[in-house]
Amino acid sequence: MIGKKFTLPKLLEKIFFFNFNTMIKMQEILDMSVAERILMIEKIWDSIDPASLPTPASHEQELDNRLSRYAKGETTFVSWESIKNELNAAK
Repeated sequence: MIGKKFTLPKLLEKIFFFNFNTMIKMQEILDMSVAERILMIEKIWDSIDPASLPTPASHEQELDNRLSRYAKGETTFVSWESIKNELNAAK
């Protein structure tokens, strides 16, 4: 039970999503075709400003570690062509 008034299913029934300037209920989304839901997800995803998402400290640390290894010459790179050749040879 969440709060005093709603159980989780009742609370979920009250969740609304904003799409194309229209408020719609969760069940309306679930009633959409897969293609329609994918388009909706795409619209929602595109509405998120990447600058509004913080970069986790662990990601920053990993990038710093990789840059450090690169600066020290401890990192090697493999071309995409080499990877494709290796994968094709394994078939």
